[in-house]
Amino acid sequence: MKLSTKDLTETRKSLTVVTTPQEVAQQERDVIKEFKKHARVSGFRPGKAPDPIVKRQYAKEIAEELDRKLISQSYEKVKSDATFDILTIVDIQKSPIQSGVETTITFTLDIRPSFELPNYKGIPVKKSQNDLQEGDIDTALQKIREQRAQYTIVDTPAKKGDYVRISYQGTIDGQLITDITPDHPLYGKQEDIWREVGAEELEGASEISNLLKAAIGMKAGDTCTVSVDFPKECKVPALSGKAAVYEMNIIEIREKHLPDIDEAFLKSFQADNLEALRTQIKSSLEREKKNESFQAKRQQVIKYMTDSVDFPLPQSAIESETHRILQEHIHHKLRHGATQNDIEAQKPEITQQARETASKRVKLNLILEKIAQAEGIQTKEKDLQNALVSQALYHSKEPHQYIKKLSKDRERIALIHRNILFEKTLQFIVDHTEATLKD
Repeated sequence: MKLSTKDLTETRKSLTVVTTPQEVAQQERDVIKEFKKHARVSGFRPGKAPDPIVKRQYAKEIAEELDRKLISQSYEKVKSDATFDILTIVDIQKSPIQSGVETTITFTLDIRPSFELPNYKGIPVKKSQNDLQEGDIDTALQKIREQRAQYTIVDTPAKKGDYVRISYQGTIDGQLITDITPDHPLYGKQEDIWREVGAEELEGASEISNLLKAAIGMKAGDTCTVSVDFPKECKVPALSGKAAVYEMNIIEIREKHLPDIDEAFLKSFQADNLEALRTQIKSSLEREKKNESFQAKRQQVIKYMTDSVDFPLPQSAIESETHRILQEHIHHKLRHGATQNDIEAQKPEITQQARETASKRVKLNLILEKIAQAEGIQTKEKDLQNALVSQALYHSKEPHQYIKKLSKDRERIALIHRNILFEKTLQFIVDHTEATLKD
Protein backbone atom coordinates (compact mmCIF):
# COMPACT_ATOMS: atom_id res chain seq x y z
CA MET A 1 0.00 0.00 0.00
CA LYS A 2 1.15 3.51 -0.83
CA LEU A 3 -0.10 6.64 0.95
CA SER A 4 -0.06 10.22 -0.31
CA THR A 5 -1.31 13.32 1.50
CA LYS A 6 -2.69 16.62 0.23
CA ASP A 7 -3.59 19.66 2.36
CA LEU A 8 -7.01 21.07 1.45
CA THR A 9 -7.27 23.62 4.27
CA GLU A 10 -5.50 24.16 7.57
CA THR A 11 -7.79 21.58 9.17
CA ARG A 12 -8.72 19.36 6.23
CA LYS A 13 -6.58 16.83 4.40
CA SER A 14 -7.02 14.43 1.50
CA LEU A 15 -5.24 11.09 1.91
CA THR A 16 -5.06 8.62 -0.94
CA VAL A 17 -4.20 4.95 -0.39
CA VAL A 18 -3.18 2.88 -3.42
CA THR A 19 -3.47 -0.90 -3.08
CA THR A 20 -1.52 -2.98 -5.60
CA PRO A 21 -3.24 -5.61 -7.79
CA GLN A 22 -1.43 -8.35 -5.86
CA GLU A 23 -2.68 -7.01 -2.52
CA VAL A 24 -6.27 -6.78 -3.82
CA ALA A 25 -6.07 -10.34 -5.14
CA GLN A 26 -4.74 -11.59 -1.79
CA GLN A 27 -7.52 -9.82 0.10
CA GLU A 28 -10.10 -11.41 -2.20
CA ARG A 29 -8.62 -14.87 -1.62
CA ASP A 30 -8.81 -14.28 2.14
CA VAL A 31 -12.46 -13.21 1.88
CA ILE A 32 -13.37 -16.27 -0.23
CA LYS A 33 -11.59 -18.46 2.30
CA GLU A 34 -13.75 -17.07 5.11
CA PHE A 35 -16.96 -17.49 3.08
CA LYS A 36 -15.95 -21.02 2.15
CA LYS A 37 -15.98 -22.14 5.80
CA HIS A 38 -19.73 -21.54 6.09
CA ALA A 39 -20.92 -21.57 2.47
CA ARG A 40 -23.79 -23.89 1.66
CA VAL A 41 -23.11 -25.20 -1.84
CA SER A 42 -25.21 -28.00 -3.25
CA GLY A 43 -23.22 -31.23 -3.60
CA PHE A 44 -20.42 -30.16 -1.24
CA ARG A 45 -19.91 -30.36 2.50
CA PRO A 46 -19.25 -27.02 4.32
CA GLY A 47 -15.70 -25.88 3.62
CA LYS A 48 -15.17 -28.29 0.69
CA ALA A 49 -16.71 -26.37 -2.23
CA PRO A 50 -14.19 -25.13 -4.85
CA ASP A 51 -13.24 -21.46 -4.67
CA PRO A 52 -14.63 -20.57 -8.14
CA ILE A 53 -18.05 -21.99 -7.24
CA VAL A 54 -18.12 -20.18 -3.89
CA LYS A 55 -17.05 -16.95 -5.61
CA ARG A 56 -19.78 -17.31 -8.24
CA GLN A 57 -22.57 -18.23 -5.80
CA TYR A 58 -21.71 -15.48 -3.26
CA ALA A 59 -20.40 -12.88 -5.72
CA LYS A 60 -22.39 -9.95 -4.29
CA GLU A 61 -21.61 -10.72 -0.65
CA ILE A 62 -17.92 -11.33 -1.39
CA ALA A 63 -17.65 -8.02 -3.30
CA GLU A 64 -19.26 -6.13 -0.40
CA GLU A 65 -16.95 -7.74 2.14
CA LEU A 66 -13.91 -7.06 -0.04
CA ASP A 67 -14.94 -3.39 -0.25
CA ARG A 68 -15.33 -3.21 3.52
CA LYS A 69 -11.98 -4.90 4.19
CA LEU A 70 -10.01 -2.77 1.78
CA ILE A 71 -11.51 0.45 3.11
CA SER A 72 -10.86 -0.66 6.70
CA GLN A 73 -7.31 -1.74 5.89
CA SER A 74 -6.64 1.52 4.02
CA TYR A 75 -7.92 3.59 6.94
CA GLU A 76 -5.70 1.67 9.34
CA LYS A 77 -2.79 2.57 7.06
CA VAL A 78 -3.85 6.25 7.24
CA LYS A 79 -4.04 6.18 11.03
CA SER A 80 -0.73 4.38 11.49
CA ASP A 81 1.19 6.73 9.19
CA ALA A 82 -0.55 9.97 10.20
CA THR A 83 1.48 12.63 11.98
CA PHE A 84 -1.68 14.53 12.91
CA ASP A 85 -4.74 13.95 15.10
CA ILE A 86 -7.77 12.83 13.07
CA LEU A 87 -11.05 14.40 14.16
CA THR A 88 -13.49 12.85 11.71
CA ILE A 89 -13.90 11.29 8.26
CA VAL A 90 -15.63 13.79 6.00
CA ASP A 91 -15.80 11.69 2.82
CA ILE A 92 -14.56 8.44 1.22
CA GLN A 93 -14.09 8.01 -2.52
CA LYS A 94 -12.85 4.80 -4.16
CA SER A 95 -12.20 3.40 -7.57
CA PRO A 96 -14.08 0.21 -8.58
CA ILE A 97 -12.60 -2.71 -6.64
CA GLN A 98 -11.82 -5.66 -8.87
CA SER A 99 -9.62 -8.68 -8.38
CA GLY A 100 -6.12 -8.16 -9.71
CA VAL A 101 -6.67 -4.44 -10.39
CA GLU A 102 -5.00 -1.56 -8.56
CA THR A 103 -7.42 0.16 -6.16
CA THR A 104 -7.41 3.79 -5.06
CA ILE A 105 -9.25 4.93 -1.93
CA THR A 106 -9.25 8.63 -0.97
CA PHE A 107 -10.20 9.79 2.52
CA THR A 108 -11.13 13.41 3.19
CA LEU A 109 -10.38 14.03 6.85
CA ASP A 110 -10.80 16.91 9.27
CA ILE A 111 -8.02 17.08 11.83
CA ARG A 112 -7.73 18.61 15.26
CA PRO A 113 -5.88 21.91 14.93
CA SER A 114 -2.54 22.32 16.65
CA PHE A 115 -2.35 25.16 19.18
CA GLU A 116 -0.77 26.10 22.47
CA LEU A 117 -3.10 26.09 25.45
CA PRO A 118 -3.63 29.40 27.23
CA ASN A 119 -2.67 29.57 30.91
CA TYR A 120 -5.79 27.99 32.39
CA LYS A 121 -4.73 27.93 36.05
CA GLY A 122 -5.06 31.09 38.08
CA ILE A 123 -7.32 32.86 35.57
CA PRO A 124 -8.28 36.23 37.11
CA VAL A 125 -12.05 36.56 37.67
CA LYS A 126 -14.27 39.06 39.43
CA LYS A 127 -16.87 37.96 41.96
CA SER A 128 -19.72 39.77 43.64
CA GLN A 129 -20.15 40.17 47.38
CA ASN A 130 -21.79 36.92 48.37
CA ASP A 131 -22.91 37.59 51.93
CA LEU A 132 -26.60 37.15 52.63
CA GLN A 133 -28.47 39.92 54.40
CA GLU A 134 -31.59 39.57 56.54
CA GLY A 135 -33.33 41.68 53.93
CA ASP A 136 -32.65 39.00 51.31
CA ILE A 137 -34.50 36.47 53.45
CA ASP A 138 -37.38 38.91 53.97
CA THR A 139 -37.64 39.45 50.22
CA ALA A 140 -37.61 35.72 49.49
CA LEU A 141 -40.29 35.09 52.13
CA GLN A 142 -42.43 37.82 50.59
CA LYS A 143 -42.06 36.20 47.16
CA ILE A 144 -43.24 32.88 48.59
CA ARG A 145 -46.31 34.59 49.99
CA GLU A 146 -46.89 36.31 46.64
CA GLN A 147 -46.78 32.94 44.89
CA ARG A 148 -49.46 31.61 47.25
CA ALA A 149 -51.65 34.67 47.13
CA GLN A 150 -55.41 34.34 46.69
CA TYR A 151 -57.32 36.67 44.37
CA THR A 152 -60.92 37.67 45.04
CA ILE A 153 -63.24 39.50 42.66
CA VAL A 154 -64.04 43.06 43.81
CA ASP A 155 -66.26 45.84 42.45
CA THR A 156 -64.17 48.62 43.94
CA PRO A 157 -61.83 50.81 41.81
CA ALA A 158 -58.57 49.14 40.84
CA LYS A 159 -55.55 50.05 42.94
CA LYS A 160 -51.88 49.28 42.66
CA GLY A 161 -51.25 45.59 43.34
CA ASP A 162 -54.66 44.42 42.12
CA TYR A 163 -54.92 42.20 39.06
CA VAL A 164 -57.13 43.27 36.19
CA ARG A 165 -58.48 41.39 33.20
CA ILE A 166 -58.35 43.79 30.30
CA SER A 167 -58.86 44.04 26.57
CA TYR A 168 -57.37 46.70 24.36
CA GLN A 169 -56.68 47.69 20.79
CA GLY A 170 -54.23 50.26 19.49
CA THR A 171 -54.06 52.49 16.44
CA ILE A 172 -51.55 54.89 14.91
CA ASP A 173 -53.05 57.68 12.80
CA GLY A 174 -56.21 55.63 12.52
CA GLN A 175 -54.43 52.48 11.30
CA LEU A 176 -54.67 49.34 13.41
CA ILE A 177 -51.34 48.36 14.99
CA THR A 178 -52.22 44.74 14.28
CA ASP A 179 -52.00 45.64 10.58
CA ILE A 180 -48.77 47.58 11.03
CA THR A 181 -46.98 44.84 12.99
CA PRO A 182 -48.99 41.60 12.97
CA ASP A 183 -46.10 39.59 14.48
CA HIS A 184 -46.28 41.52 17.78
CA PRO A 185 -49.85 41.05 19.09
CA LEU A 186 -49.10 42.48 22.56
CA TYR A 187 -48.60 45.87 20.92
CA GLY A 188 -51.72 45.68 18.80
CA LYS A 189 -54.69 43.92 20.32
CA GLN A 190 -55.60 41.69 23.25
CA GLU A 191 -59.08 40.32 23.90
CA ASP A 192 -58.49 38.91 27.36
CA ILE A 193 -55.25 39.35 29.31
CA TRP A 194 -54.42 39.47 33.04
CA ARG A 195 -51.92 42.01 34.37
CA GLU A 196 -50.96 43.60 37.68
CA VAL A 197 -52.18 47.16 38.12
CA GLY A 198 -49.36 49.68 38.39
CA ALA A 199 -46.69 47.25 37.26
CA GLU A 200 -43.67 49.03 35.85
CA GLU A 201 -43.58 46.95 32.68
CA LEU A 202 -45.96 44.92 30.58
CA GLU A 203 -44.00 41.73 30.04
CA GLY A 204 -42.96 41.38 26.42
CA ALA A 205 -44.08 44.92 25.51
CA SER A 206 -42.68 47.30 28.12
CA GLU A 207 -43.44 50.40 26.03
CA ILE A 208 -47.18 50.13 26.65
CA SER A 209 -46.95 49.90 30.44
CA ASN A 210 -49.00 53.13 30.55
CA LEU A 211 -52.04 50.92 30.04
CA LEU A 212 -51.54 49.41 33.47
CA LYS A 213 -51.03 52.80 35.11
CA ALA A 214 -54.23 54.06 33.50
CA ALA A 215 -56.19 51.21 35.08
CA ILE A 216 -55.74 52.70 38.57
CA GLY A 217 -59.09 54.08 39.77
CA MET A 218 -61.14 52.30 37.09
CA LYS A 219 -63.90 49.78 37.80
CA ALA A 220 -64.96 46.62 36.01
CA GLY A 221 -66.86 47.63 32.87
CA ASP A 222 -65.07 50.98 32.52
CA THR A 223 -63.33 51.97 29.30
CA CYS A 224 -60.72 54.61 28.63
CA THR A 225 -58.44 56.02 25.96
CA VAL A 226 -54.71 55.91 26.62
CA SER A 227 -51.98 57.67 24.62
CA VAL A 228 -48.63 55.95 24.21
CA ASP A 229 -45.53 57.49 22.66
CA PHE A 230 -43.13 54.84 21.42
CA PRO A 231 -39.45 55.77 21.85
CA LYS A 232 -37.07 55.86 18.90
CA GLU A 233 -35.24 52.86 20.37
CA CYS A 234 -38.44 50.76 20.42
CA LYS A 235 -37.61 47.10 19.79
CA VAL A 236 -40.35 46.98 17.14
CA PRO A 237 -38.94 49.13 14.30
CA ALA A 238 -42.36 49.74 12.71
CA LEU A 239 -43.48 51.55 15.91
CA SER A 240 -40.27 53.49 16.53
CA GLY A 241 -41.00 57.13 17.39
CA LYS A 242 -44.74 56.76 16.69
CA ALA A 243 -47.66 58.09 18.77
CA ALA A 244 -50.37 55.48 19.42
CA VAL A 245 -53.86 55.56 20.90
CA TYR A 246 -55.31 52.58 22.79
CA GLU A 247 -58.92 51.87 23.69
CA MET A 248 -58.91 49.79 26.88
CA ASN A 249 -61.72 47.97 28.65
CA ILE A 250 -61.60 46.71 32.26
CA ILE A 251 -63.32 43.31 32.28
CA GLU A 252 -62.65 42.16 35.85
CA ILE A 253 -60.72 43.24 38.95
CA ARG A 254 -59.27 40.92 41.56
CA GLU A 255 -57.75 41.93 44.87
CA LYS A 256 -54.67 40.10 46.06
CA HIS A 257 -54.62 38.58 49.56
CA LEU A 258 -51.33 37.27 50.90
CA PRO A 259 -51.45 34.20 53.17
CA ASP A 260 -50.75 34.67 56.87
CA ILE A 261 -47.60 33.02 58.21
CA ASP A 262 -49.59 30.75 60.48
CA GLU A 263 -49.28 27.12 61.55
CA ALA A 264 -50.79 25.79 58.32
CA PHE A 265 -48.42 27.91 56.22
CA LEU A 266 -45.37 26.75 58.20
CA LYS A 267 -46.52 23.13 58.12
CA SER A 268 -46.63 23.19 54.30
CA PHE A 269 -42.85 23.75 54.43
CA GLN A 270 -42.34 21.20 57.22
CA ALA A 271 -41.15 24.02 59.46
CA ASP A 272 -41.98 24.11 63.18
CA ASN A 273 -41.76 27.87 63.42
CA LEU A 274 -40.91 31.02 61.49
CA GLU A 275 -37.24 30.83 62.43
CA ALA A 276 -36.99 27.29 60.99
CA LEU A 277 -38.59 28.50 57.76
CA ARG A 278 -36.17 31.41 57.54
CA THR A 279 -33.29 28.95 58.02
CA GLN A 280 -34.63 26.89 55.09
CA ILE A 281 -34.88 29.98 52.95
CA LYS A 282 -31.35 31.04 53.92
CA SER A 283 -29.94 27.65 52.90
CA SER A 284 -31.77 27.81 49.57
CA LEU A 285 -30.51 31.34 48.89
CA GLU A 286 -26.96 30.32 49.74
CA ARG A 287 -27.16 27.50 47.19
CA GLU A 288 -28.52 29.94 44.61
CA LYS A 289 -25.73 32.43 45.30
CA LYS A 290 -23.11 29.70 45.10
CA ASN A 291 -24.47 28.59 41.73
CA GLU A 292 -24.69 32.20 40.50
CA SER A 293 -21.09 32.74 41.56
CA PHE A 294 -19.98 29.61 39.71
CA GLN A 295 -21.88 30.59 36.57
CA ALA A 296 -20.41 34.09 36.64
CA LYS A 297 -16.88 32.70 37.00
CA ARG A 298 -17.65 30.11 34.33
CA GLN A 299 -18.58 32.77 31.78
CA GLN A 300 -15.45 34.79 32.58
CA VAL A 301 -13.30 31.67 32.24
CA ILE A 302 -14.85 30.80 28.87
CA LYS A 303 -14.28 34.32 27.55
CA TYR A 304 -10.71 34.42 28.84
CA MET A 305 -9.77 31.11 27.24
CA THR A 306 -11.43 31.70 23.88
CA ASP A 307 -9.98 35.22 23.67
CA SER A 308 -6.48 34.06 24.65
CA VAL A 309 -5.84 31.68 21.77
CA ASP A 310 -6.72 31.60 18.10
CA PHE A 311 -6.62 28.69 15.67
CA PRO A 312 -8.49 27.43 12.58
CA LEU A 313 -11.65 25.45 13.29
CA PRO A 314 -12.58 22.15 11.56
CA GLN A 315 -15.45 22.83 9.17
CA SER A 316 -17.19 19.50 9.81
CA ALA A 317 -17.32 20.20 13.55
CA ILE A 318 -18.90 23.61 12.92
CA GLU A 319 -21.46 22.11 10.52
CA SER A 320 -22.37 19.33 12.95
CA GLU A 321 -22.72 21.73 15.88
CA THR A 322 -24.71 24.20 13.77
CA HIS A 323 -27.15 21.44 12.84
CA ARG A 324 -27.52 20.39 16.47
CA ILE A 325 -28.15 23.97 17.68
CA LEU A 326 -30.57 24.62 14.83
CA GLN A 327 -32.60 21.50 15.64
CA GLU A 328 -32.76 22.45 19.32
CA HIS A 329 -33.90 25.95 18.40
CA ILE A 330 -36.59 24.69 16.01
CA HIS A 331 -37.93 22.17 18.54
CA HIS A 332 -38.05 24.94 21.18
CA LYS A 333 -39.95 27.23 18.80
CA LEU A 334 -42.45 24.50 17.88
CA ARG A 335 -43.07 23.67 21.55
CA HIS A 336 -43.87 27.33 22.18
CA GLY A 337 -46.43 27.69 19.43
CA ALA A 338 -44.42 28.67 16.36
CA THR A 339 -45.55 27.27 13.00
CA GLN A 340 -43.42 25.76 10.26
CA ASN A 341 -44.09 28.88 8.18
CA ASP A 342 -42.78 31.07 11.03
CA ILE A 343 -39.62 28.97 11.23
CA GLU A 344 -39.06 28.99 7.46
CA ALA A 345 -39.38 32.77 7.40
CA GLN A 346 -36.78 33.11 10.15
CA LYS A 347 -34.50 30.29 8.98
CA PRO A 348 -31.74 32.41 7.37
CA GLU A 349 -31.44 34.51 10.51
CA ILE A 350 -31.53 31.64 13.01
CA THR A 351 -29.13 29.59 10.86
CA GLN A 352 -26.62 32.42 10.92
CA GLN A 353 -26.99 32.77 14.68
CA ALA A 354 -26.61 29.01 15.09
CA ARG A 355 -23.41 29.01 13.03
CA GLU A 356 -21.90 31.84 15.09
CA THR A 357 -22.76 30.03 18.32
CA ALA A 358 -21.43 26.75 16.90
CA SER A 359 -18.07 28.32 16.01
CA LYS A 360 -17.62 29.60 19.56
CA ARG A 361 -18.69 26.26 21.03
CA VAL A 362 -16.37 24.22 18.78
CA LYS A 363 -13.42 26.42 19.71
CA LEU A 364 -14.18 26.10 23.42
CA ASN A 365 -14.67 22.34 23.17
CA LEU A 366 -11.31 21.84 21.45
CA ILE A 367 -9.61 23.85 24.20
CA LEU A 368 -11.41 21.92 26.97
CA GLU A 369 -10.63 18.59 25.30
CA LYS A 370 -6.93 19.42 25.30
CA ILE A 371 -7.00 20.57 28.94
CA ALA A 372 -8.81 17.37 29.95
CA GLN A 373 -6.05 15.33 28.31
CA ALA A 374 -3.33 17.42 29.99
CA GLU A 375 -4.93 17.02 33.43
CA GLY A 376 -6.09 13.43 33.06
CA ILE A 377 -9.74 14.38 33.55
CA GLN A 378 -12.07 11.55 32.57
CA THR A 379 -15.74 10.63 32.76
CA LYS A 380 -16.73 7.71 34.93
CA GLU A 381 -19.63 5.31 34.63
CA LYS A 382 -21.17 6.91 37.71
CA ASP A 383 -21.05 10.33 36.00
CA LEU A 384 -22.93 8.93 33.01
CA GLN A 385 -25.54 7.17 35.16
CA ASN A 386 -26.20 10.34 37.15
CA ALA A 387 -26.55 12.37 33.96
CA LEU A 388 -28.99 9.85 32.44
CA VAL A 389 -31.12 9.73 35.60
CA SER A 390 -31.26 13.53 35.64
CA GLN A 391 -32.36 13.57 32.00
CA ALA A 392 -35.01 10.92 32.67
CA LEU A 393 -36.47 12.93 35.56
CA TYR A 394 -36.36 16.13 33.49
CA HIS A 395 -38.41 14.43 30.76
CA SER A 396 -40.70 12.80 33.37
CA LYS A 397 -39.59 9.30 32.34
CA GLU A 398 -38.96 6.21 34.44
CA PRO A 399 -35.12 6.19 34.78
CA HIS A 400 -34.52 2.46 34.18
CA GLN A 401 -36.57 2.32 30.98
CA TYR A 402 -35.21 5.66 29.76
CA ILE A 403 -31.59 4.57 30.24
CA LYS A 404 -32.24 1.19 28.61
CA LYS A 405 -33.71 2.87 25.53
CA LEU A 406 -31.06 5.58 25.30
CA SER A 407 -28.17 3.14 25.72
CA LYS A 408 -28.86 1.88 22.17
CA ASP A 409 -28.13 5.33 20.74
CA ARG A 410 -24.32 5.33 20.62
CA GLU A 411 -24.08 8.80 19.12
CA ARG A 412 -26.26 10.29 21.86
CA ILE A 413 -24.31 8.49 24.60
CA ALA A 414 -21.03 9.75 23.12
CA LEU A 415 -22.40 13.30 23.14
CA ILE A 416 -23.45 12.98 26.79
CA HIS A 417 -20.00 11.62 27.67
CA ARG A 418 -18.40 14.58 25.93
CA ASN A 419 -20.64 17.12 27.68
CA ILE A 420 -19.87 15.57 31.07
CA LEU A 421 -16.14 15.71 30.34
CA PHE A 422 -16.32 19.37 29.33
CA GLU A 423 -18.36 20.32 32.41
CA LYS A 424 -15.88 18.54 34.69
CA THR A 425 -13.03 20.32 32.95
CA LEU A 426 -14.72 23.70 33.32
CA GLN A 427 -15.31 22.93 37.00
CA PHE A 428 -11.61 22.15 37.36
CA ILE A 429 -10.62 25.46 35.75
CA VAL A 430 -13.11 27.48 37.82
CA ASP A 431 -11.82 25.81 40.99
CA HIS A 432 -8.33 27.07 40.10
CA THR A 433 -9.26 30.70 39.33
CA GLU A 434 -7.97 33.74 41.20
CA ALA A 435 -11.09 35.61 42.30
CA THR A 436 -11.24 39.21 43.48
CA LEU A 437 -14.27 41.28 44.54
CA LYS A 438 -15.85 43.59 42.00
CA ASP A 439 -15.27 47.29 42.60
